[in-house]
Amino acid sequence: MDTQTKAAIIAIAVGLILISLSGGLTTDIFSFLFGSILLVSTENTILILSLTGSILIVILLLFRNLIYSTFNEEQAKVSGIPVEKINYLIVFLAGITVVTSIQLVGILLISALFVIPNVTAIMYRRSFKQTVLVSISFAVFSVVTGIVLSYVFDITPSGAIVLLLIAIFAATLGIKSSGLIAKLTA
Repeated sequence: MDTQTKAAIIAIAVGLILISLSGGLTTDIFSFLFGSILLVSTENTILILSLTGSILIVILLLFRNLIYSTFNEEQAKVSGIPVEKINYLIVFLAGITVVTSIQLVGILLISALFVIPNVTAIMYRRSFKQTVLVSISFAVFSVVTGIVLSYVFDITPSGAIVLLLIAIFAATLGIKSSGLIAKLTA
């Protein structure tokens, strides 16, 4: 992630918090662009959990093929794995994930949840499976803590979530530059 992208994400998150504290923007535009946990109904929660479960089942069932076709596409083709279908499946699953995330974090901040936890987890130089688990842990921690903080401080959840992700990223970067990650992973 380049510096401009990081700066834009931080600026949007800080802007969201400032706007929510000042009472600006209408609820319709605000909730669509930046998300609102208050708009997620019980039916939507059940739908989101069902889709999440379905996505996880597909990933678990096809995990080896997904990994193989992602890291060595040519060899996967030779081995008989339908790489093109796997690629379409990945795009389809990502699309479903985006659609189910819109109500919580909004259109503009979904990319932060896609990118920042992954980049942070990669800095720990673990196996692919461990990186995925660490990334999921960072994302879930940020979402839950961000929602709690947004309730306590009466700020927008998406801004709080993204600022937590940025804080975890910055802390990891600091730990890595001090050499502690190398000691932890050795």
